[in-house]
Amino acid sequence: MKRLLGMLRRAGSGAGGREAATLSLATILGQGVQFLGAFVLTRLYTPAEFGTFAVFLAINIVLLPLVCFRYEWAIPIAEDDDEARDLIGLTMPSAFVVGIAIGFLLDLGVRLVQPAVFDKGIAAWMMPAALIFIGLSESVRLWFVRGNAFAVLARTRFTMLAAPVLGQILLGLTLGGVNGLLLGYIIGHAANASLSLFYGRKAVAAAMRQWSAARVAAAARRYRRFALFTSPAAVISAVSMQLPVMAMPTLFGSAVAGIYALAQRVVLQPVYLINYSIQTVFWAGAAKAFREDPQGVRPRFFDTSFAVALLLIPAVLFASIAPALFAVCFGEAWRQSGVYAGILVIPAITYIIATSTNCLHVCGYNKWQTVIEAGQLVACASVLAAAWRLGIDPVMTVYALAGVAVLFHAVLWSTNAVILSRGLIRPAAADGGLPGAPAD
Repeated sequence: MKRLLGMLRRAGSGAGGREAATLSLATILGQGVQFLGAFVLTRLYTPAEFGTFAVFLAINIVLLPLVCFRYEWAIPIAEDDDEARDLIGLTMPSAFVVGIAIGFLLDLGVRLVQPAVFDKGIAAWMMPAALIFIGLSESVRLWFVRGNAFAVLARTRFTMLAAPVLGQILLGLTLGGVNGLLLGYIIGHAANASLSLFYGRKAVAAAMRQWSAARVAAAARRYRRFALFTSPAAVISAVSMQLPVMAMPTLFGSAVAGIYALAQRVVLQPVYLINYSIQTVFWAGAAKAFREDPQGVRPRFFDTSFAVALLLIPAVLFASIAPALFAVCFGEAWRQSGVYAGILVIPAITYIIATSTNCLHVCGYNKWQTVIEAGQLVACASVLAAAWRLGIDPVMTVYALAGVAVLFHAVLWSTNAVILSRGLIRPAAADGGLPGAPAD
């Protein structure tokens, strides 16, 4: 335990223990709202309605990296505040333009294909609205990360977690149906975007005052690797993770998709939030280290990775009690969801270890991440294709998908570890990395 605490102190030394604790507390409180809200939501909505919402959420996650083309990730590592504001001036208009374009294309697709899952309203405005609100929030959030504004990050994080659940509960009591889940999700992110813009109004106003096409174009060229490699890699990664949810209705029906979606929600949402907190604390110090002393990132990387592994290993015990726990918490109809949750907990652990300290996008190895993510996508698609052709049952399919995820998480972490251990960091400002290193 003493060793663990020492590693945690070192891992968070750049941000400070109080700031890290503030963000962690907000995450825990937000998770608490989500967990308690799930008790109510499973009694307001059916598994089939959860299945439809899960497909919507999966597509939303897949499309999100395209909204700002991951230029927002460059905000914390920009050379100075003026350049960071130029990136805000690039990403915020991009959120509107790309969001509207996606809405137009989805609407056209629905008119042509007429899928059973989505109607015209979901495609034409619900999806774009969600993407725009999240894109705006992320741009401002990463400005706060740059400035180590942990108190603000904690407030906006709690709002993002609590508001969608509360909106879904309220609309479930009044409106009902899948639209209650969808509109509650959108309203929650609209609230978070509003709060983020309020706290970041000075930075946004300054970005708009200094905005010019030449400055924004220069920032886009300087950090083009994020658009050319990091954004596609993020899309591929999202497809790999969300493909099972999108395929479940076709393979096993909407009810199974909804049961699986609850398991994924209970396991993966806390994982994303823990991952967010660790990433925020890690990059608050690592971004400066990459700019000034790249070799100093290595101990932070290993300390954070091992600390996370030690903290999350006890979560494996969750697998043995998950089915009974789900039956008690959500009703007997959701017991099978606990089986899926028990399977998903292992890849959830490896996901945090691999991605919370992933540095490939600033080490000059964006292409490698794209290759790794593409490999995982092909492997996941192969598993689902085999399940369809051979009639494999849902449980065995989820086991196979979990094994694929663990394998590629190990590859991603190992690649980062080798690069940092051997001092192979090659940031390249001209190609979208960090200042001072040669291009490819």
